Amino acid sequence: MLTAFDGVYLIQLDTDVWGWGVPAAGFTFEYIPVFFRLDENGDPTGDWIDGSAWDADRYANIANTLAPWFHTP
Repeated sequence: MLTAFDGVYLIQLDTDVWGWGVPAAGFTFEYIPVFFRLDENGDPTGDWIDGSAWDADRYANIANTLAPWFHTP
């Protein structure tokens, strides 16, 4: 997991406060956790990945899925 998140900047939002997606802002999703790629202005690029992208919630499954996504420009 540490390797998957190496060099990644995360901003955490509480879905109980923000709600289940903010369509007007480009933050819509069905599953959590969800990670959005943001541009230099902090706006969503339309590229995202969520908890449906890997099988069972095991560190190896999550890390092996997130690492390539995080480290692809």
